[in-house]
Amino acid sequence: MRALVAAAAAHPDARPFLVTLDAVPPRQRMPDGLTWAPAARWLLEEM
Repeated sequence: MRALVAAAAAHPDARPFLVTLDAVPPRQRMPDGLTWAPAARWLLEEM
């Protein structure tokens, strides 16, 4: 997540979006502005 936060700061027009193979959200608090989705939902839905 640290790398995604750093990339978001370097690219302010991009939307920080984290896709994981886990079906449950990460246990640690997500940084503000970061969006999370499980890979199955990301593949099947238009995000």
